[in-house]
Amino acid sequence: MYKYIGINSNNFTKGKAYWVYSNQSGNLTLKAAGGSLSNGTYQIKNLMFKNSSGSVLNITGARTAGWIAGSSVNSIVYYWDEEVSDWGNVLLSQNFNAWQGYFMRANQENITMMRQN
Repeated sequence: MYKYIGINSNNFTKGKAYWVYSNQSGNLTLKAAGGSLSNGTYQIKNLMFKNSSGSVLNITGARTAGWIAGSSVNSIVYYWDEEVSDWGNVLLSQNFNAWQGYFMRANQENITMMRQN
């Protein structure tokens, strides 16, 4: 981790997110790590967000409240589309898919994105 992001530690830190890169194919198992099962999907419309005062809103409410960026409900979540070499937006009616990276921009500090199970 240190080589790429400057973390000089042998341990992961609670409350932090990490990207893992592998230069060879295979399976990686991180015991007790959160995330999705292989080939799993998750509906974007089910995301919830919490601000620093503890208020909780769904994804459309968080956008309306100004917690997260997006000119419309269908321009909140983005991914890199390799076919066109540009950012693509994900519709609210779509799913997050395994093995795809997604991006959102927070307009405020201390916004927590939560997944409903």
